[in-house]
Amino acid sequence: MRQIIILFLFFNSILNAQYLLPQPQEYNLLQGKFKITEEIKVRIPNSSEDLYQYTSRFIERMQYKSGIIFKTHEPQDTSTSKEIVIITNKFSENLDLETNESYSINISSSSIKITSENNVGAYRAMETLLQLINTDKGEAFFINCNIIDKPRFKWRGLLVDVCRHWIPLDIIKRNIDAMASVKMNVLHLHLTDDQGFRIESKKFPKLHEMGSDGKYYTQNEIKDIIKYANERGVRVVPEFDIPGHISSWLVGYPKLASIDQNYELPKGYGVFKATLNPSQDFTYRFLDTLLTEMCLLFPDKYFHIGGDEILVNDWNKNKKIQRYKDKYMLTSNKDLHAHFNKKILSILSRNKKIMMGWDDIYNPKLPNSITVQFWRSKESLFNAAKNGYNSILSNGYYLDKVNRIENYYKNTPLPKGNSLTEQEQKMILGGEATMWTEIVNYRTIESRIWPSALAIAERLWSNDKECNIDTLYKKIPIISSQLEEFGLMHLNCQGVMLRMLSRNSVID
Repeated sequence: MRQIIILFLFFNSILNAQYLLPQPQEYNLLQGKFKITEEIKVRIPNSSEDLYQYTSRFIERMQYKSGIIFKTHEPQDTSTSKEIVIITNKFSENLDLETNESYSINISSSSIKITSENNVGAYRAMETLLQLINTDKGEAFFINCNIIDKPRFKWRGLLVDVCRHWIPLDIIKRNIDAMASVKMNVLHLHLTDDQGFRIESKKFPKLHEMGSDGKYYTQNEIKDIIKYANERGVRVVPEFDIPGHISSWLVGYPKLASIDQNYELPKGYGVFKATLNPSQDFTYRFLDTLLTEMCLLFPDKYFHIGGDEILVNDWNKNKKIQRYKDKYMLTSNKDLHAHFNKKILSILSRNKKIMMGWDDIYNPKLPNSITVQFWRSKESLFNAAKNGYNSILSNGYYLDKVNRIENYYKNTPLPKGNSLTEQEQKMILGGEATMWTEIVNYRTIESRIWPSALAIAERLWSNDKECNIDTLYKKIPIISSQLEEFGLMHLNCQGVMLRMLSRNSVID
């Protein structure tokens, strides 16, 4: 009995020290350990270029975390006695909502075996394995265990607003690394807003030339972001916010506007009156050309049109718009908005895209082929699911609001005791943390995203029974510190800013 108690206490202490985030679905500890030595080799029997590169980075990171320098630094294809073997059945080149991210890990004293259907599941497994590394008295090791894991929700996203304040390419990339490390799988880039049109358009160059203060991504840089993210199992979904939040478009192309006047980039923040004119053919021809250009640039099936916070003042002032409403028997501006969205839907459908928008576009006059992102109400999310619309939760996940971590953590898209049927629950794809940048810039953005996004990452991956707020608070400091390996500044931001304000004085 005494031996059993000692063994239980030993494994319990190890369990508490592992700090896995997100918590796996099944995690069973076994006796013994796998020692990390310089002789270890990593083998991939069925490799691909992306899996090979991810595994190469994994080997490098494992050396840093363990403090052990391996004799073999590259993945192998032949079996050895002391190895980590990664077994996959196929390569998923194009990520989508149905990509299988499940995996299993079996650690014994002589070998480690990762098994997954595809390369993306292997990526998720390698991130878990890196979190399992233990060091003690100069020795590095894994405790023997079996893990079976898969995500609860298919959509586990992070929105980054690059419009209100410009966010450079290198910051986007290192946050993709951080996302992948905690199994977040969608980067939602909010690319246009009143304050900036942040992407190059070769069809309409005045959009970025006059609407960005020179701060925008070239199309080659966008391709680089997409490739970088894809290699890490992260999808990139673009957002072009229409028909409101449109001032930056109108600086170069004022003919698109509902009111005939000259436009400038706003210097402040808030919701502005500028709107696209939904009554003229020119608007739809322009959007057809522009959105087709962008659909060709972004390979993901989903394309976000924003659609939120439309001030209808200019629609009401424009007599041609009012006559247009009468012509099509549109009795309200809400009907006009739905009419506009139907035309955009036809453009995106022709380009084989699934239209997404904020919950402002949710309207029974639109087909349930669209996907709705809910930022105002969780009750509306459930209503949409009952009506057959795929939905994503962002209400309660606003990182710019700096809520308590436990508030983000307790906010689940599917709480216990909800009124949805099993089929209706499947319509809720997951959730997305949002990082709006009105009051942050490139220096401070990471201190708002992390570590709060860790709570959302676990909530969207792990089952309810695996989510424990007390355990979360224990592991967040550890996982948050580990994110610094990607160059994130979330922990150093305060000191840097204080030194800047104090002219590099010593800050205690």
